[in-house]
Amino acid sequence: MVSMKFADYNVNSNDVTNIIFVYNTHNIMLPTIKFKPFMTHQIFEEENIYGYQGLTIDIYFAAHSAYCFVDIYYDEVLKSGPKFCLEPDNIMNLLMPWFPNNIMTDLHEFKSCIKKDEPDYIYGECVDCFTNTNEKGTRTGFRIINCDLSSSGFKEFHKRFQSLIIMFIDAANFIDLEDPSWRILYLYEECRIGNKNKYCPVGFCSMYLFKDITTRARISQFFIVPFLQRLGLGYKLLDATYNYLKSTVDDLEEITVESPNRIFTRMRDNLDVSYIFNEPYFTKHELFKGFTDNMLKTARLKYKFSNEQTRKIYEILRCYWSQKTSREYERFMLDVKKHRKAKLMAKQSKSKSCNKYNVEDRINFSIMLQDEFDKFVHNIQSTLNYIQKKFQTHVS
Repeated sequence: MVSMKFADYNVNSNDVTNIIFVYNTHNIMLPTIKFKPFMTHQIFEEENIYGYQGLTIDIYFAAHSAYCFVDIYYDEVLKSGPKFCLEPDNIMNLLMPWFPNNIMTDLHEFKSCIKKDEPDYIYGECVDCFTNTNEKGTRTGFRIINCDLSSSGFKEFHKRFQSLIIMFIDAANFIDLEDPSWRILYLYEECRIGNKNKYCPVGFCSMYLFKDITTRARISQFFIVPFLQRLGLGYKLLDATYNYLKSTVDDLEEITVESPNRIFTRMRDNLDVSYIFNEPYFTKHELFKGFTDNMLKTARLKYKFSNEQTRKIYEILRCYWSQKTSREYERFMLDVKKHRKAKLMAKQSKSKSCNKYNVEDRINFSIMLQDEFDKFVHNIQSTLNYIQKKFQTHVS
């Protein structure tokens, strides 16, 4: 009975946490944008909070400045004492490391902060602007800003806003803003609040420049607020990121991505395919000849793709054009397997020679290659559909 009683005081931190964007003081009592975190395991161990019943954690973000107000309330808390095995979790102490110099617990202070916001101020200069129409037909303006890390107040602002990524990007961490190799683009939404235009940050992309003989750029963090996802904004921000890097880094060799998740990978593949689709060396007939140096040169010199990404885009496009012809699809499958086999053999060459494999080893190796091929084709289906829709082509 005692264990059951204590179990009643365990709650899932994702379930009890709300994130609220506040555009004016009225939104505190009547929020218009409220959403759940995707994850909280870096804040609360195993996404569990102990010691409370009826717990709610409301985290309010000022939509422009990203100042934060936290309101914690509950029906009951376990009292500390010798008869209890554990102290109730100190929620504020657990939140503090992830919201540096940002958390407010005084509502009046937070309201005052919102009223003092400078809604027309952005840190940097605009590199792109566009409008987007949502499913309700509402048109909204957006700006992509190349942020000046030396601008007064920017570092403090970014530290506040980047707190959000802890709840939406797995294994996310904060960057060192004192390192001059960082570059950051911010996405701003244009809002009309009262009789004023307000520019509110809704996403960002951070990039790190590795300088040697040439420069390699690595996209490190990429974030769009959840309530504006699936509207094509990430696609626009990534496109602007490519263009920004290619136009500002003279000796740029390649653009890579640090630990991309499945959703980002799909978006990146779609964008990269759109760049390459009409290139002369990536036509249907050229693709059927196999992967060539001219393909690699085009992708690397013109678009700054890595070798690995160039090969992947080649395979996606060849798969697209091969899928309706059994003979070409068989040739495509053999080409992909041959490439995968060469990579696997290179990795295993130090420990075991393929010539010494027994029959069972060879069978298992063949099954593994087929599984890898099937997985690859499955994972690129959305990009194949994107090609069909984007270019309105009919495979024959």
